[in-house]
Amino acid sequence: MNTTPWDALLRHQTPAAPFISRGEPPAPGTSKTEQIRALLRTGPKTPAEICMDVDLRSSGLVWALLKHDMAMGRVRRVDGCFELCSEFEQQLQQRIRAARALLESNGYRVLEPKANNTAT
Repeated sequence: MNTTPWDALLRHQTPAAPFISRGEPPAPGTSKTEQIRALLRTGPKTPAEICMDVDLRSSGLVWALLKHDMAMGRVRRVDGCFELCSEFEQQLQQRIRAARALLESNGYRVLEPKANNTAT
């Protein structure tokens, strides 16, 4: 049997995104950026892996979708892979608690957000 260098590439299987492997599509209204964040919660991913799992046409779109998250410090790029910064969530929760304390100290009542994040 003749083998070519392409055989290994053609046989390589990239694992599907978590929602695909469970047979569940993304929730209606879920943005591509939210899908990428969910994927990155499973561990660092290359732009090519993200493109395959989130159904994007090019790795340039990965950069574009994560540009804001990278500027905020939510996502970083290490050794060619994108990964979530665990420190970001901790800092965000601290800032939310400080903002809540400031509002309450000035007489405002702060309510917990609704589960579906819709304004009424």
